Amino acid sequence: MTVLNFRGRPFPLDGFPKIMGILNVTPDSFSDGGSRIPLAERIKKLIREGADIIDIGGESTRPGSHEVPVEQELERVLPAVRAVREISKEIFISIDTRKSKVAEEALKLGADIINDVSGFLFDPGLASVTARYDAGAIVMHSRSTPDKMQSKENLVYAGGLIDTVVEELRGMMERVIACGVRRDAIILDPGIGFAKTGEQSAALIYESEKLLALGCPLLSGPSRKSFIGRITGEENPLERDFGTCGSTIASVAKGYRIIRVHNVKAALDSLKVYCACMGM
Repeated sequence: MTVLNFRGRPFPLDGFPKIMGILNVTPDSFSDGGSRIPLAERIKKLIREGADIIDIGGESTRPGSHEVPVEQELERVLPAVRAVREISKEIFISIDTRKSKVAEEALKLGADIINDVSGFLFDPGLASVTARYDAGAIVMHSRSTPDKMQSKENLVYAGGLIDTVVEELRGMMERVIACGVRRDAIILDPGIGFAKTGEQSAALIYESEKLLALGCPLLSGPSRKSFIGRITGEENPLERDFGTCGSTIASVAKGYRIIRVHNVKAALDSLKVYCACMGM
């Protein structure tokens, strides 16, 4: 059994997949920005439905989005970290940020993991902050910044999609390790929907073998993304949870151990049935 370690706390990856529940505190995230449901209710719902990790994001990184000033991101993220810790001392907290200042302040309040969509390349100091607090690191593959990542040049993988993503992700991982982050604190995310077409995003799931060979657990983040809409014809992201369940099951079948989703109950129920039927 693989056991990760975040800030001195074990995070065992046993037979059943782990669920990361998304808690966006932004006004403009692509599927749930500007939620009017009280923050405490949203947190309690994620925990009640079975999330293993709550991933707090204060800056939208949807395609075409722009950077949020540090102080504004802090104003969004820190109250959410405090609220989660008031409700639960046990749940693991991940911070979806590209900025070392946001990461450090959140880690001071009890966050456990830093989830950086830039693969720890946007802010040169972020990996060192993560290491200093002995926190977990989710290293995600992407190219450029969210406002430019879907440009034509960023969608070209001359060496083949999987081989290129593997090599670029390997370089990101090695840099994070060189900055002091322990290997048993690293999760890799190939970046579904980030500098990828719909076809490329699906391929990251069904061609997982070389990604698994990097030696760190894989996280899949397909939730409500546009590639699901292209497959199903559903234009409204809020109506893509059925499609998300399909991609969740496919991800686990192909070796992914952690699934990042908006609808925790739907994902967890689908995985319970899948694992029972597969004798897992």
